[in-house]
Parts: sequence; C-alpha cells; structure tokens
Amino acid sequence: MAVDHSKIQELLGADADTLLSHVSTTIPKEHIHLPGGDFVDRVVAPSDRNVRVLRSMQTLFNTGRLAGTGYVSILPVDQGIEHSAGASFAPNPAYFDPENIVKLAIEGGCNAVASTYGVLGSVARKYAHKIPFVVKINHNELLTYPNQFDQVMFGTVEQAHNMGAVAVGATIYFGSDQSTRQITEVAEAFAYAHELGMATILWCYLRNSKFKTGEGDMHTAADLTGQANHLGVTIQADIIKQKLPERNGGYNALNMESSYGKTNPKIYSELTTDNPIDLVRYQVANCYMGRAGLINSGGESKGAGDLADAVRTAVINKRGGGTGLISGRKAFQRPMAEGVELLSAAAHGWASLYGAESPRVARTKIRIAEAQLGAGQLDAAEATGRRALANIEHARPWPHGDYLVAHMTLGEIYRQTSRWAESEHEFAEALRVAEALQLPEGANVVAIRVGLATALHRQGRSDEAFARLQLSRPIADFDDIEHCMWALLDAELLGKQGRRDEALALLERARPSLEALRGGLSSGVYDHYIELRRELETQRTASIAAPAPDPATGR
Repeated sequence: MAVDHSKIQELLGADADTLLSHVSTTIPKEHIHLPGGDFVDRVVAPSDRNVRVLRSMQTLFNTGRLAGTGYVSILPVDQGIEHSAGASFAPNPAYFDPENIVKLAIEGGCNAVASTYGVLGSVARKYAHKIPFVVKINHNELLTYPNQFDQVMFGTVEQAHNMGAVAVGATIYFGSDQSTRQITEVAEAFAYAHELGMATILWCYLRNSKFKTGEGDMHTAADLTGQANHLGVTIQADIIKQKLPERNGGYNALNMESSYGKTNPKIYSELTTDNPIDLVRYQVANCYMGRAGLINSGGESKGAGDLADAVRTAVINKRGGGTGLISGRKAFQRPMAEGVELLSAAAHGWASLYGAESPRVARTKIRIAEAQLGAGQLDAAEATGRRALANIEHARPWPHGDYLVAHMTLGEIYRQTSRWAESEHEFAEALRVAEALQLPEGANVVAIRVGLATALHRQGRSDEAFARLQLSRPIADFDDIEHCMWALLDAELLGKQGRRDEALALLERARPSLEALRGGLSSGVYDHYIELRRELETQRTASIAAPAPDPATGR
C-alpha cells in the first residue's frame, strides 16, 4: 500500500505540526546548497571531480523513483558482516541470497543498492547495469572474541570499479582508538575511487564508550556528528551517511569530566534548537553547507512503527536540507512486498512538503510507475501512471515533457498487457506532445513511433503502421536500442509485404548493434531478432524452391 499525501500527517502523529510547520530561524536555507535536479551541474561540476565522477553522480541521482529530484533513497545491506548474517537475515532468510537484496532495491525504486563486495560481486553480471552499485570496501567484524570495534578493508577500489560500481562506500568510527588509521585508509581509497571515476559515500559514525554520558548517549549528538561530517567531507566524501541526531551538547557533556575538543556557545544558542529539523540542518552545515549531500540512516527495525519512522526521517532530512535516506533493516527484515511499501513511503514523505498536485510530486509518481513497470507490477504501474497523469494535468501547462513521459509509460504498460487500442491512444498522445514541443527525431520520438506502429500492427493496420515507421527511418547505423527496435518492427512489416530481401538486408544492418546491445536488451528482444530472421530466411527459401506457374494455366 502506497502512502498518500493525506496519510502523512496521520503517520507523523503528534509530531506533524512540529515537523511540517516549523520555520527554522537558525541557519537560513538560502545559505545551503540545496538538492535539486541540477545539483551535479550547480554544485559538483565546479569542484575538482573529474568528468567520470560527474557521470557517476548523475547516474546515481537519475535512477529510481526519486530520479531527477536531487534526492536519493539507497538500500544498504552490509549487516551480514557488520551485525552477523544470522542476526540480520533470520527475520527473513530469503535475504541470505544476494539476488533478493538487489531485487528489493529495484522494486523499491531505490537510486542505488549498497552492500559488500561479496554480495554485489555474486550478481554483478546480472544487475550492475540495472541499478547503480555502491560497493562497501571496509567493515567491522564481530567474530573476534572479545568483540572489537574497528573497520578493516574487505575489498579494494579496483575490484569495485571492475564490477561496474558507480560508487564506493566506507565507514569511519570517528572517536575510536583506530580512527586515525581509518581516516588515512579511507582518504587514500576515496582519492583512487575519484581517479577511476567513481563517487564516494562515507558512513560517518561515532564510536567510543565514553560518548555514553550521564547526560545521554552522545553518539547521536548534533555537535559531535556534525564534526564527524566535517571530517568526512574534508577527505572528499561526495555523500555523507549519518545517523539522525537525537540530541545536542556532546562537547559540553564530555568536557564536564575532562578536557575534550573545542566548541562554541553559539552552536547551541544560535545555530541549533531542540527541533530535529534544526539539528539536521547543523549536520548539513558541516557538510560544507550541503556541497556534500547528507543522507540519514533508517536505523533498526522496530516492527509496526517502521513505516511511520521512515516517513518521519524523510521529512526531517528534507526540511533540514538533506539529500535523502539510506534505510536497510526496516526494509529487508520483512516480506519483500512490505519492504517495497516501506521504501516507497520514504519517497512519499517528500510529497507532504510540496502538496499532492505539485510538479515534483507528479514527477515522482511517474518514476514510481516506471519502477513498477520494470518490476513487472503492471496493475500497480497502471494505477500509479493514471494518478501521475491526473497530477500533471493540474500541475503542468500543456505541452510539457512530463506529459510525454506519462503517456509513454502508460503506452508501454498497455503494450505489455496486449491492450492495443489503449496503447495506440497513449503513444498517439505522446507523439502529439513531442510534435507540439518540436522535439528532434531522437531516441524518445523513435520509441514513441515504434510503440504506436506496434499497436497499429497488432490491430491489423499494418499499412498504417509501416507508414508511421518511415517517418523515423534512420540515416546512420542503429546505435541505440530504440532504433534496433525500429529495425525489428520494420523488417517484420516488410516481410508481410513480401519484401523479404529488403527485410533481411535491414536486419543485417542492425545485427552488429543488436549483438553489441544484447546484454542490456529487455527480455526476449534478441530472441525475437533470431526468430524473425529465421522465419524470413525460411520464407525466402520456400519461395525460391516453389515451381514457377504454368503460363498457359496460371498454375
């Protein structure tokens, strides 16, 4: 069950007014580099990151249901090492299999999946091109007796790069006995990751028994976690993962027993308040005022209240100036359908901040429909797609690119369910938007024409379908999947006209691209190419072998 805008306040409960109506008077939001669809261009591009890192960052931001918003939702499953596999996966043993971890991230519409080198490496060839991988290269291990808390390298940056990861992740236990060594190791690893073109994400945690004071557990104090963030971005973490702050005054509490660190009274009197939004904003300020994105962790699963916790964290992070969520146990320690629901709910938490009919909410719903389509959840995808289109009609003037994407998504849903008349209508509407926007004959327009022609052909209107296709006849080679799909349909229609030699010549032109794209093609496309070619060759052979008719009898 998706969380609608009307349910956000109910889930927030007594905190609804505090979180939704709060106006910060601490650090003005105008001073923060806020997330947005242009974040990579606006904030990351002027830095010293090379162009390959920019591409990796953009890939991360352009995936999942939050694609194009500047926000991320990441599924992290490294607990098999960090907490023991038994403790982590016993509630749902299906996740002992790494494939189910990746499937959950995809079906949950996440921007990326973060896990160990072993987990992601075991399924890399099947999934690395379907969802961005974040390979965690260091871990704690709790099998040493007695337990010790340290982070050691389990994998290498080069291994992560070779499996196609867009980013590497690492943890530093700031404040621990081994933190100096960890800082040095991670700084070197991050520098090499950037050199190879990968982004970097730092699990920026505090760990010291002395942080548990009489004033409370300061592992989640805003002033201490803020300083950990500052150290993290100093060693060039692109994204900081941090626990949601629960209190403040860590420096003050520790200085009551001994001399520890340095602080300033203004941190507590002017730069923060007790409101969790302001505490998160202080964490963001320490990430170079948001130049490095802050994502807050979801924490352990507590059962029935996990859904409300996920939405609460999403709202606090967003209103504090953060970049999103990274939530693991709350999602994978339950049946997959419930995990998908929870991951979806976090994204819906942003809807409460924009209104149900805002452009951003409408776009998010389109992304959700696309994710559901990719996961084969066709009924859910149709319902979400129809709601997205209704939102767009309220939020956007016609024509607009959001109309194009919504109609294309619905057209593809109806194509996959063989509802050809409805598919024709949606692709025709998408084409009408494209023509109104005067879009060039690029990949999107070709995909629309192929979808429309397919619907016409399946309804017995092959001549009309063929005429539609000729408007997108490629001049150059078939260098993308859209034009390969065009070639397959055009060859099929040529064959129906008896023009088998032309059809086979077309398939031969497209063959190198079809073979090159084979690994990334949607299921069955390459098989369709092989089957169509075999059918055309058989028909041609049969026509050649058939005896010529007798001129006298016509037989």
